[in-house]
Amino acid sequence: MITDAYVQVGPGLVDDDTCTLPDVTADGILAAVTAAGVDRVVLAPGNWGPSWVDPTFERSNALIAEVASAHQSTCVALGRVDPRHGADAVAGAERCFTDYGCVGLTLRPATDGFHLANHGLIEPLLAVAGEHGGFVVLHLGSFHHPSTQPIHAFGLAERFPDVPLILGHVGNRVSTDAIMVAERCANVSLLTCGMPSLALRNLVDQFDGGKLVFASDAPYGVPEFEVERVRSIDGLTDETSSQLLDGTIDAILSRRAAV
Repeated sequence: MITDAYVQVGPGLVDDDTCTLPDVTADGILAAVTAAGVDRVVLAPGNWGPSWVDPTFERSNALIAEVASAHQSTCVALGRVDPRHGADAVAGAERCFTDYGCVGLTLRPATDGFHLANHGLIEPLLAVAGEHGGFVVLHLGSFHHPSTQPIHAFGLAERFPDVPLILGHVGNRVSTDAIMVAERCANVSLLTCGMPSLALRNLVDQFDGGKLVFASDAPYGVPEFEVERVRSIDGLTDETSSQLLDGTIDAILSRRAAV
């Protein structure tokens, strides 16, 4: 069983020339993920742009729910909000769970212009996720942008110990801080997409797969390549491979089912 825990979908992707996959439609992205042998997908709204203006992500959340519903045997959805919208963002997060059936939220500080250290904006959203048994993916480490430093997730993880937090891209270039937060907080896991292969190998040794959540970040990452680089790790046991490719995220997703 393989779960790809972060795949982005949305009309705004056509405006982004950094996408790797040639077909950035929802069908094209899901076809690439399926071809890689993935059994289950966690969909997330992509960025908006000139072709898809959606600053509150309300349209994107409705769309992602529609795509997940059309592929309900294999797909679940994350909602997205911009915390800068305050009470409207909190209401939008609530709708993600109650109206759109989302399993969690994704927050992207650098892209959406807020600081991860602004707990007054972010904590109400984590509270909503907690009430619905959801989890939160924090998109971190973007080009050393100060708003996305993984160390800022430490206080959030301590304040909300019952809300699983997944640190996107393992903090990217500041992975040491992301790993430290994961070591100290039982509710923090690390998303593998975008990690250098050597770093991934070292983390498998360190955590035995238990803190790692597999993701391709398609259409920016290539699902087939991401699956293969996990499977090609020397000495990887079947148990550790299963934990990394599905076990960690499966345990997180089961919380939502239990609410």
